[in-house]
Amino acid sequence: MKSNGYNEDGWDLYEEQTRCEFEEYACRKGYALARHPEYKWEYLNNSTGKVWDMYHHGHVKGRTWNA
Repeated sequence: MKSNGYNEDGWDLYEEQTRCEFEEYACRKGYALARHPEYKWEYLNNSTGKVWDMYHHGHVKGRTWNA
């Protein structure tokens, strides 16, 4: 699978899409979505961060990228 490009911050577009989908899910489930001011991919709420880690691992980290 090939990367589908990068956004202006240098993040892969698929990873950014996954983050948006996660935040829609987390909002419906009542998780706090406040992000760390310096590290925008980190959430201030520890339980939100753990759920994001699991969601991210299942959707992004398990993919195989072709150069």
